[in-house]
Amino acid sequence: EYDSDLMICFQEERCSFSVQMWNYHLRALRYDLKNYCPPHQGQQIFTSVFNDSLAVLANRYSQVAPSYRRIAQFRADIMAVLLASSTFLFTCSSSLTKVVDPTSSYPTHFSIHNLCSCLLSTLVITTAPLPDLYKTYKRGFHRKSVLNANKSDTEGYPSQWLALIRPDLFDREHHMSMSTIPRRLAVYLQLKLIASQPFPNFSLILQAVLMKDCYLPIYLLTHCKKTLVSVDADRWMIPHSPSLSSSPESNPSNRHQTAHGCGNSCCAGSECVSRSVFPIVNLVKPFTFLFLYCHLDPEAMSRVLNAIIEKNNNWSLFEVCEPPDVNEEIPDWLDAVCAALGPFLDRVLVPCLKILYTSRNSRVPTFSASLKDLPCGCRMRQKHQKSNSVEGDNEVVISALQMLMEQLTVDIHMLATPLCVFFKQLHGNLQDRDMHVAHNCVGIQVGSTSGMGNWR
Repeated sequence: EYDSDLMICFQEERCSFSVQMWNYHLRALRYDLKNYCPPHQGQQIFTSVFNDSLAVLANRYSQVAPSYRRIAQFRADIMAVLLASSTFLFTCSSSLTKVVDPTSSYPTHFSIHNLCSCLLSTLVITTAPLPDLYKTYKRGFHRKSVLNANKSDTEGYPSQWLALIRPDLFDREHHMSMSTIPRRLAVYLQLKLIASQPFPNFSLILQAVLMKDCYLPIYLLTHCKKTLVSVDADRWMIPHSPSLSSSPESNPSNRHQTAHGCGNSCCAGSECVSRSVFPIVNLVKPFTFLFLYCHLDPEAMSRVLNAIIEKNNNWSLFEVCEPPDVNEEIPDWLDAVCAALGPFLDRVLVPCLKILYTSRNSRVPTFSASLKDLPCGCRMRQKHQKSNSVEGDNEVVISALQMLMEQLTVDIHMLATPLCVFFKQLHGNLQDRDMHVAHNCVGIQVGSTSGMGNWR
């Protein structure tokens, strides 16, 4: 009712109170649904309320005829609605396709994008300068689209309004889809979508790890160093341990955090222990075991581990001609690969070790071996006994090797496909660098280090 008023009220300072209360109401509703409703049902309710309320706002603002002095307020209101909608859109979406490339198969999300496009069109037509509008549409919109523009430029898409209000994130020149979005932007949007979900969605997490050729784990494992991270102990059920957290005197950031606590309404201030500082654990091994079970993408492990080797320049570890360094530490990626090979090696080596252990403990000494001295006082010659012992040991070793070959023949199919792909690509990379590998097989070289302290 104040759109035709000539008096200035908070001009160019803030949006209208009704838009602000709409934003606050949706944020409070999202909080209540997240805490008191089942996740899927709460997400559906929030999506329905958001769509219906946005339809009311789009209908009202499209019929408003603001005065000249109310143009700035009109622009601020619609921009506030669009920016809030770009945030709420992640909350009501269960996949990134509904955010950047919705189709008619998702009617509610398609309607939300259409309503936001209508608001943006209303903003442009109402607030644009008249000379610019006249120059643009003096021939009519349809004739202008044919004469002065290409067909690809005039064809819009549902999420185009996101590219217009957030040009720093979205590309306005091309149609947004999962295949055309840059990898950094795609990973950022996927993480934002995961953080906006009302429950832990592990399928989205796995999709974020594997998307864009495993860009996220490669970036984390090649750029992040071992530092301290602040973890919410109450949220993740991590008990506070003084031995794991650094003292306030030794760490200034920890001292600042201890003095202010977690910042919640019931925070005890300096006595708050809900947030603790923990060292970041080794991330290579969890990612390696995750890729070990990704049979639909067997090259994921190879892409990540080869990127780590390239970043740390660990190619010289496989060179046989170079003498090994006794003090050389085994890299984290090699430790993770050896841990992944552990079950397979146990399956192959345990029967062989049982033969060796049984033959050693069940060996019965002969009568001549039990006699230390002859009745005449002379010592017995040990030549024939030693040769018999060597022949017996050779038979045991041959039996163990035969069992080893049989177990390898039977259990070779148990070796995970991602490991086989990793060894193959790693061997190819080493051949491209003219490096000689032990036994001409990098898999045997890596497998021989499992459970051993020396490398090579």
